Amino acid sequence: MMIVSDEVRLKSEIEQVRQLLANLPEDAAIGRISLQSRIESLENELSELPRTSQPATAKITFRGPPVVKTQGIFADFASKATSAFADLVAVLEEGF
Repeated sequence: MMIVSDEVRLKSEIEQVRQLLANLPEDAAIGRISLQSRIESLENELSELPRTSQPATAKITFRGPPVVKTQGIFADFASKATSAFADLVAVLEEGF
């Protein structure tokens, strides 16, 4: 079960409302005002959240032919897999 933080939820909702606003026809003045108001409300709520930092943790489990039971793993496979994981983490950090 994944628990989504308020910060992640608010950022996601802001992005969704911005996309709705971007796709709204120019002549939809009432809808535009409503969506802009919602974005402002969400941004205010986001700015009022307490700032806490928790270290992120992850567990990588390997299975398959490159893995030798619980004794080891082929170095080239482990290197490529952890490099790909590090790249994923870097991309995710850019989004937040």
